[in-house]
Amino acid sequence: MAVTRRFGTDTGERPSALLAGVSDPESLAALGDAVIECVTGEELLAAARRIVGDRAE
Repeated sequence: MAVTRRFGTDTGERPSALLAGVSDPESLAALGDAVIECVTGEELLAAARRIVGDRAE
């Protein structure tokens, strides 16, 4: 998976729990943008938490 290659195994595996059940096109597009724009794995995880909101809990 591209996320794992770019951010490492630990970061690549963690978003799967956050992303479970995300299916709306706007959120998916925002997550795709985050993968491209974020420099570090921590930035990516923080962005994913912001994008999915309550689902991240």
